[in-house]
Amino acid sequence: MTLLRTIAVMVSTTLNGWLRSRSYLGSAAASAVLVVAAPLLSELSGGEGVRVLVDFGLLFVALATTLSITSLVIVNVSSDMKHGDILTLATRPVPRAAIVVARAIAAMIAVVLSNVLLGAVLAAATQLIGGTAPGRVFAASLFLSLEGWIVVGAAIAMVFGSSAGLSAVVTSLVFLVGRLASAASQVRNNPVLEVIANVLPRFDRFSLAAWAEGGDLPADLWMRFAYAVAWSGLLVSIGAVRFRRRDLG
Repeated sequence: MTLLRTIAVMVSTTLNGWLRSRSYLGSAAASAVLVVAAPLLSELSGGEGVRVLVDFGLLFVALATTLSITSLVIVNVSSDMKHGDILTLATRPVPRAAIVVARAIAAMIAVVLSNVLLGAVLAAATQLIGGTAPGRVFAASLFLSLEGWIVVGAAIAMVFGSSAGLSAVVTSLVFLVGRLASAASQVRNNPVLEVIANVLPRFDRFSLAAWAEGGDLPADLWMRFAYAVAWSGLLVSIGAVRFRRRDLG
């Protein structure tokens, strides 16, 4: 119980620090882009404004949240390493793994909050141009948080054992590969693409765009949720192991 309370305090402290740093301005700026894009896409899409906005908007939500939150994680953890804040925590009777888990939980909460904001704006924008299911659009945006959790897990796995630059490169590759994995699954007789499709995380599992546009809700949502939790948990565990082995002297 004491350890859980310690992690909860570290999560709260981390989130408060991120809010004071005005890190939420990235999501706010992304919301403004969605509001401006809505009528523009409606005019240019030849009567398919809602469908185009939903497709574009959900991709934009995933991209904006992933970039803003993973950048926040990498920059802040690297800065804490450089200025000795992590070292101060690590010398206290707090397991290093708890430090990693607390940062990961804080980042995952930030992902959800960002998607709540962007999803609400996207839902309102679709209704503005004639959409009839803003609730579905909002729910689809929120479900994309699972994709963000995996990318955040990759950032955590890297930044607690590597430089900020390398962490950013690897995390970006995870996002790109996850986005390309669904396309790779359609290609046969290519061993590299088969590995990408079957071994690495696939982010198409977290897209509910078809449902948001009026289709049927997938029946395996819990399996998709478990898939995201398993991947993010594995990556955070890797980060904890790397941090435990890292020399902070």
